[in-house]
Amino acid sequence: ELIRQASRHDLANEKKQRDYLYVKQERTSRRNGKGELGSVESRTFDVMFLYGEPLERLIARNGRRLSDKEAAKEEEKVQKLMDKRKNESEADRQKRLHSQEKDRQEAREFVLEIADAFDFRLAGVESMEGRETYVIDAEPRPGYRPHRKQAHILLKFRFRVWIDKAERQWM
Repeated sequence: ELIRQASRHDLANEKKQRDYLYVKQERTSRRNGKGELGSVESRTFDVMFLYGEPLERLIARNGRRLSDKEAAKEEEKVQKLMDKRKNESEADRQKRLHSQEKDRQEAREFVLEIADAFDFRLAGVESMEGRETYVIDAEPRPGYRPHRKQAHILLKFRFRVWIDKAERQWM
């Protein structure tokens, strides 16, 4: 039920994000064949919604601001999209937005299927960024048959998630 709550909160947040500019940080940890922690990488983005779609502009890698050259390249990417969308016809814009909403709906349904596709185990409680979190390990549920065509990939993953205890949000 905790996974379902966090999934529902995540979907509600996705809808709210369209009204804000925000900073997003992604951290990727890699483990070696023995399961030991190897490399850790992070990327930080400014995220804005432009002409109805999210636009991520990379601003830092591994905690370091981009070089002037890299930052200029990111700005060029933003300008290109702005120019493209500025000249878009109303019919094309509506078609694009409809297609994006369909994709978002499919993604929402995919996220909700995660709770059915895995067996979850409480691995502990940890503090993360000053917040108490539940640490939960997920293993593919034996015999699970995906409801959505794309969900078959879920059966190939094991993962660990951290969920804020107070807010029931993914950390």
